Amino acid sequence: MLLIDAKDISKSYGDRLLFRCAELQIRSGEHVGIVGANGAGKTTLLNILAGIETEYQGAIRRSGKQVLVSQTGPAPPVAAAAARAFGVTATDAAPSGGEVTRRKLAAAFTAGADIILADEPTGNLDLTGIQLLEDSLRGYDGAVVLISHDRALLDAICRRILEIADGRVIAYSGNYSSYREQKEAETARQSFLAAEYTREKTRLLAAITERQETAKTMRKAPARMGNSEARLHKRKVNGKMAKVESRAKNLETKLRQLIEHKPPAPPPEVTLTLPELPTLYGKTAVRGENITLAFGDRILFDQAAFVLPAGRKTALLGDNGSGKTTLLRLIAEGAAGITVAQGARLGYLSQTLSELAENRTVLANVMETSRLPETAVRTILAGLRFRRDAVNQPAAALSGGERVKVALARVFTGDNNLIILDEPTNYLDLYAMEALEDLLRAYRGTLLFVSHDRRFVDAVADRVMVIENRKIVQYAGNYTQYRTRDGSAANTAAERISLLENRLSEIISRLSLQPAGRDKADLEKVYAETRGELNALRTKR
Repeated sequence: MLLIDAKDISKSYGDRLLFRCAELQIRSGEHVGIVGANGAGKTTLLNILAGIETEYQGAIRRSGKQVLVSQTGPAPPVAAAAARAFGVTATDAAPSGGEVTRRKLAAAFTAGADIILADEPTGNLDLTGIQLLEDSLRGYDGAVVLISHDRALLDAICRRILEIADGRVIAYSGNYSSYREQKEAETARQSFLAAEYTREKTRLLAAITERQETAKTMRKAPARMGNSEARLHKRKVNGKMAKVESRAKNLETKLRQLIEHKPPAPPPEVTLTLPELPTLYGKTAVRGENITLAFGDRILFDQAAFVLPAGRKTALLGDNGSGKTTLLRLIAEGAAGITVAQGARLGYLSQTLSELAENRTVLANVMETSRLPETAVRTILAGLRFRRDAVNQPAAALSGGERVKVALARVFTGDNNLIILDEPTNYLDLYAMEALEDLLRAYRGTLLFVSHDRRFVDAVADRVMVIENRKIVQYAGNYTQYRTRDGSAANTAAERISLLENRLSEIISRLSLQPAGRDKADLEKVYAETRGELNALRTKR
């Protein structure tokens, strides 16, 4: 069944073309991923397909029932049983970002829709939630159109990838890894053709110039030649010149017929820079003692305590709803039980990006907290791909990834030596994620952050804090060291669950690429055994 039939779709903002798509069809049971740089138009395309965005050119015919899982906004009402299936309650009055996402997913999967359109559905989910989403999508009979920066999810779920780049929507068959292979091969071929074009054009231009110079020389009669000799010379030369000029014209024709091949456009360059930081004296940046917090009957912290050493980079881990965002907010607000070192300048990026004023421009939002002159701020924003008039866009007009970049710019231009980041990788494209990793590795201040991206956590953090059993457990080492640490703690059910989750993700990725046969059957058996043990452990918790 044809669920979406789009023809000649294009979206522009004034004179700026965002993208153009000649044809796009989505059929029953198809799982399609959408990728592209921040601001390329991924969310806009999804909203057009969903019928939310109505200002566009072209025509779309929709069939069947569809449901949209958006980046922002509250979760719709959801039945208690459906909520429990996604590990969340339906009535919690103060849900975390991950719990809101789980409720949205629970509502979507129980809506009886023919197609789910999901915009960054892994946002704010913990590892258990991401695996639950992946399993749900794998078993979903309907169609799925998915925007995600989670490469493992795109590999496991999608069988077609739509890339938005340079104002075009280009379709690639296969999962994300297959798309990357095709893209690399396409780029290599484009580079080869461009080099061949340049080489041949250079050769033809040089040959034409040579023949033109030869013709000029032939026109001149030798010095001291009499009139009769000059006339004889001219007749001889005219014949030769005709041949030379004929060859030159043939070369010019070849040059005009030469098909131009341009080199591939370089990937979007994202750069982040830091100003000089004020020195934070002392060994401890933040100390928490006797932290107790509850929402009604729900206890988040019971006499919890922690220490953030100055100059260290700490990742805060824990299940959705365990209190990660709440703890970050308590520190940012200097709540009871929290002591922040004197001389600390604290920069805070919230999960909701509520620090951005929707009606203010990109530049005005950053300048509000910046300690740098406007010229320096404009340079930093240009590195984030906000160039020229783009800094005058209101925050309300930005994509999710662009909003994160603006919020990061506020933090990094504020002369802060203590930075707190709540899910900073949400909605960032891969180019921006890599730039942020590089920046945070080079950051010499104190960093505390929450992220569900394992690769990002491992690349940045040199210590880990984990919220479990209403306490805060600290570990001096990176994420991988924490997950593989020795001792009795490594044998707990929580550690075993984490290990199995990683193993399951790896098996799913391998299954998505494995052709049918005995090897795939063996992998499916291992998947079933691993999944069974994981479900059993989750049930006991």
